[in-house]
Amino acid sequence: SRQDCEEARSRNRTLSMEVASLKISLAECKEELRRGIEAVKDQKENMTKREIEQVADIQHKIGELTATNKHLEEKVMEYEEKENTLAKQLAEAQGNAEAAKAELVELQKKLVEIEGSSSLTHQYLLEESNKIKQQKAALRCELIALRRDYNKQKEKLEELESSKMDGKELERLLAELASSRRREEQLKSEETRLKNDLQSAQQKIKELEEAQQSEMSVEQNINRELREELKKAEAKAMELTQMMEIVDAQCEQYRELKMRADVTRQKALDECSQMATKLRETERELERQKSSEVEVNQLRAEKDRLEMKIRYLNDELRETHNDYRAELAQLARQISETKHKDVTDNEDYVLKIDELNTKLAQMESTSRSVKRQLEELKLDNEKLQEQVSAGVARELEVANDNKKLRSGLAEAVGKIERYKNEAEHSKEMCQEMAEQLGVNEERITKLEDEIMNLEETLREKEKLEAYLQSQVKAKDMPKLSRRSTLLRTPSESSVEVIDPVIVEELENEKTTLLKELEEKKKGENPLRGQPSREHGKYAVEIAVLMSRKMMPPPLPKDRLRQPSPIYSNPYSVTPTRNPMAGLQSKSVADIRYSQPQKKLSTLAPPTPQKAIMRHDIPHRWTELRHFGLFSIKCAVCFIGVPTFAKKKRCAHCGIIVHSQCSKRVVNTCGLPDQCANYYLDAYNLPNGRMNGWVRLF
Repeated sequence: SRQDCEEARSRNRTLSMEVASLKISLAECKEELRRGIEAVKDQKENMTKREIEQVADIQHKIGELTATNKHLEEKVMEYEEKENTLAKQLAEAQGNAEAAKAELVELQKKLVEIEGSSSLTHQYLLEESNKIKQQKAALRCELIALRRDYNKQKEKLEELESSKMDGKELERLLAELASSRRREEQLKSEETRLKNDLQSAQQKIKELEEAQQSEMSVEQNINRELREELKKAEAKAMELTQMMEIVDAQCEQYRELKMRADVTRQKALDECSQMATKLRETERELERQKSSEVEVNQLRAEKDRLEMKIRYLNDELRETHNDYRAELAQLARQISETKHKDVTDNEDYVLKIDELNTKLAQMESTSRSVKRQLEELKLDNEKLQEQVSAGVARELEVANDNKKLRSGLAEAVGKIERYKNEAEHSKEMCQEMAEQLGVNEERITKLEDEIMNLEETLREKEKLEAYLQSQVKAKDMPKLSRRSTLLRTPSESSVEVIDPVIVEELENEKTTLLKELEEKKKGENPLRGQPSREHGKYAVEIAVLMSRKMMPPPLPKDRLRQPSPIYSNPYSVTPTRNPMAGLQSKSVADIRYSQPQKKLSTLAPPTPQKAIMRHDIPHRWTELRHFGLFSIKCAVCFIGVPTFAKKKRCAHCGIIVHSQCSKRVVNTCGLPDQCANYYLDAYNLPNGRMNGWVRLF
């Protein structure tokens, strides 16, 4: 116990000395830190404004140089990426070419193998056929020999019959004859079998030859295709090599640019290094300041740790001091109690007391350790309980998440099935709509064709109306100078014959046709329920109206047998109104001479007039543009047609006019220029009717 007390005292002395030394070192560190902070503050105060401005300029220059450096690096990266992509494309092209060559070599090997196998099979079949032929020849030889034996035996039999040999010899000969016949039949069956085998072998040879020819043709086609592909690959490789040459040239240029950029970059880097050294110096000073601050913080933390350690050691020292005092008091009591006992008993009791004291100290130390372990176990138990509770909460969350996921999965499956049904329904609807669309498109095409036909008929009607109006209003038109043979020069006969009532009827028909066409376009045609019959009726009416312009009317029987009354009385003052049949593709002279005989008989005697020759063959214009090196002159105004201007050309006679001059052209299609000049002038005959050029459509 005394030794323990001395050890505790020595330990307390050492601890107090360590605490004193730590306090001294802490005071020294505080003093050094204060000095360092004062020195840094002095250095900061000594920095001038000029140095700060220099640092700002240096940072600005560094920013500019870094920006240019980044820009140049981006350009270099772009060029390197382009070069890499082109190299990859070239490598791919070369790989494709090599693969094509390898495939060609493999196919050639296969072709050689197939040719070898086909030749072997052909040779084998030829050998088999030769063997069969040899067997057949041997059988024929045997058959011939047997026939000879048979003939000999037959002759012998006849001789024996003639000589009337005995019955035994005859039976023997008959048995030989039967055996020879059986052998002959066997040989015949063998011959037929061999013939069949030969035919089958020949058939197989033909089939193999045909298969070989087909394979050869297929292989030739494959070789041809492979050669073409190889040529294409070689051409592509050549193009790629040319591209690589171009790329190499570009890369050389880029390399030169890169070298220049590297030089400028090196200069910038040198300047940056100089600026960086200055910045490093300033950073070092700042790092020193920061390190001093960090050391101060570390010393403060060390101070706090040492203070905690001192408090802990003081508590431990107090506990041990109290324990020792209690043990000393107990020993004093035991000594006072044992003074009255014997010395021997005292020694035994002292030994026992020492042993018990040691055991008690051991038990106390073990109890302390057990208590500490219990506290640690309690803490561990609390932590485990917290973990278990967290695990239970996590399990609950996972279970809830699983429930949500299952419900979501069920909903998703239901939605998927619903969407699947909707998709199938939409597919069916799309198919139906596509079919309906096809039907509608066919109907639209048919309606468009009908509209085109109606528009064409309408254009023909408009042309006919324009022609008739030009003939009716010929007197109001200004007379033009006859620079060309194609200018309109209206005659008096066209004014005298055509009635304005007919023009009104044509205008009414035109308006009705336009209305029907608009109804067809809008899809509001009431006759859609009966398309075939009503459409046929309207088509017939339109064809009849068109034929009035294009076809001549049939002559009456009286006119075929009797001369026309106009020959006896060729003069008239004013003609009466004619029906539409009287205007069907007639010239002006025909219209003039086609008046009914009844109306002419009621007229007054006319004054004599000149007979005028006119030709009413209209031109059929087609619009086109002129693209050529040489200019073309208009047949009306004799002015050249520009290179990219619109023009009109007659589909029959081929004259070319401006689009604005086509309205002034006379209906002289198909006539030569001189003839047209001649017949456009007034020309009279003493009597009778003039005949001229006629164009048949």
